[in-house]
Amino acid sequence: MSMSTESERREEILATAASLFASSGIRTSLKEIGDACGILPGSLYHHFESKDAIVIELVQRYRDELDLVAKEALDSLHEPGSPAVEERVVRLGEAIAGCAVRNRAALLLTLYEPPTTCIRGICSACNSFARPSTSWAMVMIVSGYVGASTR
Repeated sequence: MSMSTESERREEILATAASLFASSGIRTSLKEIGDACGILPGSLYHHFESKDAIVIELVQRYRDELDLVAKEALDSLHEPGSPAVEERVVRLGEAIAGCAVRNRAALLLTLYEPPTTCIRGICSACNSFARPSTSWAMVMIVSGYVGASTR
């Protein structure tokens, strides 16, 4: 299998698993994921070490996308004609909400039912939720500290 095909298959597995986790939760089995992808459950191990590894990767992708949202919000403060603080808060809120919708499975798995067998991996992936980049983005946008004044 070529690298491109392996990468595409991996993405398909992640998308399928995310959909199943979002609708059925962590109880989703590797068999259900394999069946939905049209492959044997054992073949999933060629792409992922375990179901926990799939969950952790989904959570890490969510975290990475949230970091990107925060970076883009901070970067936009330096653009000429930056909108009023209220508009920046609305835009940031919409971006965060959009990220949560796109990563629904990861959000639900971390908030409601993280698998006990991969708690350490999820905790490691989630540690960055408390990273200053996301927190400071909101603080700076709300306060107007960077960019246009809040008068």
